[in-house]
Amino acid sequence: MIRYMTLLCFVMAANMLATPSWADQTVVRIGVLAFRSIERTRAQWAPTAAWLEQKLPAYRFTLQPLSYEELDRDVAEGRLDFVLTNPEHFVLLRARNGLAAMATLMPRAEGHPVTRFGGVIITGATRNDINALKDLHGRRIAAVDERSFGGYLAQQWTLLASGEELNPDLVRFTGMPHDRVVMDVLEGRADVGFVRTGIIESMAREGKIKLDLLKVINRQPPSNFPVALSTDLYPEWPFAATSAVPEQVSKAIAMALLSMPPDSAAAQAGNYYGFAPPRDYLPVEAIMQRLRLYKSGPEFTLADVARRYGAYLVAALAILLAAAAAWAAERRSRAARAEAERLALRDTILANLGDGVFGVDAAGRFSFVNPRALALSGYALDELIGKDVHGLFHHSRPDGSAYPVEDCPLHNAIAHGERQEGEEWLWRRDGTLFPARYCATPIRQGNRIAGAVVAISDLSAQKQDEESSRFEHEGAEIKYAVAKALHEAGRSFDQRVESALNALATLNGLVPGAGAQLVIRNQHEAEEGGQRYYHHGESLWRKTGQDIPDLSADRIRVVPHCEATAPPHGHYLVSLNHAGEQQGVLILDTQPAPPAHPARLDTLSAVGEIFALAVLNEQADRMLRITTAQAEATTRAKGDFLANMSHEIRTPMNGILGMLDLAMDTELSAEQAEFLGIARNSADGLLTIINEILDFSKIEAGKVGIESIPFDLVAMLTETLKPWRISAGIKHVQVRDEIATDLPRHVCGDPGRMRQIVVNLVSNAIKFTEHGEIVLGARVDAAQDGRRLLHLSVADTGIGILPDKQRHIFDAFSQEDASTTRRYGGTGLGLTISSRLVELMGGTISVESEPGKGSTFHVRLPLTECTEAVPKAPALPIRSAGTPAANLNVLVAEDNRVNQKLILALLEKHGHRASLAANGREAVDLWREGAFDLILMDMQMPVMGGIEATRLIRKSEHELCVEHATPIYALTAAAMAEEQQRGLEAGLDGYLTKPINRTALAEVLDRTANQVLHGTGTGDTR
Repeated sequence: MIRYMTLLCFVMAANMLATPSWADQTVVRIGVLAFRSIERTRAQWAPTAAWLEQKLPAYRFTLQPLSYEELDRDVAEGRLDFVLTNPEHFVLLRARNGLAAMATLMPRAEGHPVTRFGGVIITGATRNDINALKDLHGRRIAAVDERSFGGYLAQQWTLLASGEELNPDLVRFTGMPHDRVVMDVLEGRADVGFVRTGIIESMAREGKIKLDLLKVINRQPPSNFPVALSTDLYPEWPFAATSAVPEQVSKAIAMALLSMPPDSAAAQAGNYYGFAPPRDYLPVEAIMQRLRLYKSGPEFTLADVARRYGAYLVAALAILLAAAAAWAAERRSRAARAEAERLALRDTILANLGDGVFGVDAAGRFSFVNPRALALSGYALDELIGKDVHGLFHHSRPDGSAYPVEDCPLHNAIAHGERQEGEEWLWRRDGTLFPARYCATPIRQGNRIAGAVVAISDLSAQKQDEESSRFEHEGAEIKYAVAKALHEAGRSFDQRVESALNALATLNGLVPGAGAQLVIRNQHEAEEGGQRYYHHGESLWRKTGQDIPDLSADRIRVVPHCEATAPPHGHYLVSLNHAGEQQGVLILDTQPAPPAHPARLDTLSAVGEIFALAVLNEQADRMLRITTAQAEATTRAKGDFLANMSHEIRTPMNGILGMLDLAMDTELSAEQAEFLGIARNSADGLLTIINEILDFSKIEAGKVGIESIPFDLVAMLTETLKPWRISAGIKHVQVRDEIATDLPRHVCGDPGRMRQIVVNLVSNAIKFTEHGEIVLGARVDAAQDGRRLLHLSVADTGIGILPDKQRHIFDAFSQEDASTTRRYGGTGLGLTISSRLVELMGGTISVESEPGKGSTFHVRLPLTECTEAVPKAPALPIRSAGTPAANLNVLVAEDNRVNQKLILALLEKHGHRASLAANGREAVDLWREGAFDLILMDMQMPVMGGIEATRLIRKSEHELCVEHATPIYALTAAAMAEEQQRGLEAGLDGYLTKPINRTALAEVLDRTANQVLHGTGTGDTR
């Protein structure tokens, strides 16, 4: 024992005098056990090294994925500064090389943070002969390595504890990674596999296996552990420092690791939440000892000596004193000097111990106290010696309640002669508490307990670190939950706020059943005279009737005690602040004196900003919805105005043109015929202007759609050009075409709109050309992106366009100058309409012109060839005019008197009978009373419109089970596509627009007459 004490003193002196060789080192080397693969390990942990380098820029961190043997070698040879490995390996390295755990890894397991892991025993799902631990006897077992704790040792210990023992001859070690073990089981090379927890779930997520192909043996049911488990749980991997690393560097790196937020890039890449304070690895050490894997004890610090072998130390001192007394009897002078030396040695040891140490006699009184224990207690030495330990250090519990001496673990070490260790709160002289880890070892003298030696260490810093880590971890989860709730898609703002408050109600320290209140104040709601309130549970703050606090100067305010209402409580008042502007207040009802830890306050401040951003986003969305609704209302108003304008203008034009046609069919003198012809031409010109204005207005209002149907391109162009050859011939201007021979005939597009573009360009060319020719060209061009373009051109030999006017030629109501308008007429909308239609079809339009020599307009449109057959127009039956296939009984619904006379006259000319209804209601009543072959229905009428009347007739036909529905055609001045679509959905068979085209009317009458004649039309079959 004397030799041991001498050696201990020598080691202490050497440690105090040693100069660290690490002082000038700037590269920090971290070794990581590669339990999956080298590449995957490097990818997983390289961001962590980058995180440390960012937090500690004075150092450069290098990462080295290594096997067990490589880690052993590099630690022993001093090539590594820190190690991240499994618990079994850490315990061995700690014993051999003096490693110290700085933090414990906190991985993610199925999205949850865990600080413990264990082993899993798996077999194939179809192995009905393996269901329990006893069934593993005589089975082939696969494991990664005999040193893998979660992949072998934990399972081995579980089997031994249950009375089973592994047969080493039947165990096959596959080597890293664990995936090999799983594949051996699935592919039949092993009956049973040992892997660490989380492996099979990770492989399933990566798509390597399906979990339903495996079965877990001895499955454990802990509700708070998220993955399959077959063994007890043990502390996760430690991040450990080698003995060469200075303490201040180790602490700095440990603090950096413990401050890592769960959503950092490093944590995301490593699939972990961060690091926790170091856990107790004694359970791992105990298993290794029982499995006979732990052959040499670890190197102890002086604190460990005091904590674990305090009794032996005191006993050694007692022996030393006894030996000195015996020696004094023989050689008193030498004994006196030896006694003094030994007492000095004892005092030196006690004075230099890092932990507090004091002795207690059999009555529980202080017998000696080292300087560290005095510093921790705040007492002077003479205030403690001979005083009751429990009465000074341990008289009350932290909540102020009495602490009976019978329950005191320090007292029990003497009373029962049993070693006691654990954690307690101890009182200082000034009445404050500090957390301490203690170890009380009884001292025996023969069969009597003479007292105890107690070693204590201050846990204040560790508790603060743990508290900070706990608050930061809790804060990360709360911020994530609130942000997720406030941004959840498919839910209203109120629902999202309610979910966020529910998440906040889980915050530690809130009053159960009370919770959270949110008050949003913003300009719009203030103008409406109020604020918006949300709350979770029964808000204690609202019960007080207090005004909402003004937090414009604070981000957060803590109210420790609020006596306004029961029960006793406090509050967190959090400003919804973003960019210096307060959007509202969050009030949390707490228990009295809620935690005011900086990490908690930072969390609440961040939550307030998250709420503020959500409020601002909601306000922006609200304004967007209002603006959108206003824009849609404006668009609808434009549409309604266009529909009304179309109806109001076309209705009198229908009367004018119709009556002129009827008048021209009568016997007229030459002069009358000339006058009526002039009037008809003028009316046609007016109708053209009206159509252009309405077309332009529809395009501006976004009411024009582009079709995509198959048609014959060549036939469309040649047929469109025919009537313009005649009108141009009157001016002695030739119109011809130059259509390329390779131009495809069958294309898909909108033939009507394409014809309108050609007509506008050709009519414009004829208007401004007095002599010469007009050429319509059509060919295929190649675009820069490889597409094929239809290139249409209209070239004339007319007056041309001045260069400074060409860029405005496609503007609305624009012609070259006022004299052009006076001389040639027109609205200036033809080219504008053509330009807008070309844009809608995805093409371009341009002009080349030289004054006095003519102009050429170029249109380039995307060309889509169509393999679909182009429909042919149905052939109409040929018969002589005025001899209908059958005399029809026609119901006419029309409120305009002029149009009534016109349509009745037209029907009479075709030899049909007609009944007149002045509105939709009369039309429905007349239909119910009589039998009609055809209904011509105006759309806009008083009392009841045409669409509503059509719906009533179709509904009645359905209820009466009519075999053949009566054809109903609209007679309407409305030219809007939406209006026509509504009519077709209501049951209309077609549309006749006003002014009435006599040819189109004749086709409808002939078609209906043929149906009546052959029995396929109407007929009153009710």
